[in-house]
Amino acid sequence: MALNDALQLIEETLARIYPPQVHEERAKLANLRGDHAARGRELREADRLYVEMGATGHVERIAGKLGP
Repeated sequence: MALNDALQLIEETLARIYPPQVHEERAKLANLRGDHAARGRELREADRLYVEMGATGHVERIAGKLGP
């Protein structure tokens, strides 16, 4: 899958700012498939990575997608 390849390339090139975005895209695809559990997992992983980066704006945006 292209998103898996993207994550591998990101890891190899140490482009650490991109994995959260890939997880958000995976969440969108999971949502389109109706796989709400996978959507939640991907959003939580994106959130975790944004928190590690200190990207508070992204954290707030993701929190809105995750809900209460």
